[in-house]
Amino acid sequence: MEALTIRPAQPADLPAIRALFRDTVLRICRRDYLPAQTEAWAQSADEPDLWVHRLESQHFLLALVGGEPAGFASLTPGGYIDLLYVHADRQGQGTASALMDALMALAQRLGLQVLSADVSITARPFFGRRGFGVVSANRKLLRGQTFLNYRMERRL
Repeated sequence: MEALTIRPAQPADLPAIRALFRDTVLRICRRDYLPAQTEAWAQSADEPDLWVHRLESQHFLLALVGGEPAGFASLTPGGYIDLLYVHADRQGQGTASALMDALMALAQRLGLQVLSADVSITARPFFGRRGFGVVSANRKLLRGQTFLNYRMERRL
């Protein structure tokens, strides 16, 4: 098995990151959300300015296996995990855990006390295993679709 490496994402990585995002939402999140919901969610990949802004304003990490994107994650300066996605073919292989470990180490270096995230139904079990607790259940409107997600937090 090839080694996983994590590095800061670069502008040149964004096309692959956006494709991974779209594919993961459509293939993995469809277990927990309706097709119309995942289609609306996946359309966020079509907003390049949004992704450039995230890359420029957040600590944005890319996980690679054999030089290919296996997942990505981002953390705002205030301790909000905005993104954590793993390639559909790499689920259950430790990529999300490695990215979370990297985010937590970064948060500690930044002196953050709490990490928070709005997580999908799909991601809730993973975040729970990593010590995050549910603060609230939320309904989010995106492109005419209402999504259930959860605000979760973990003290460092």
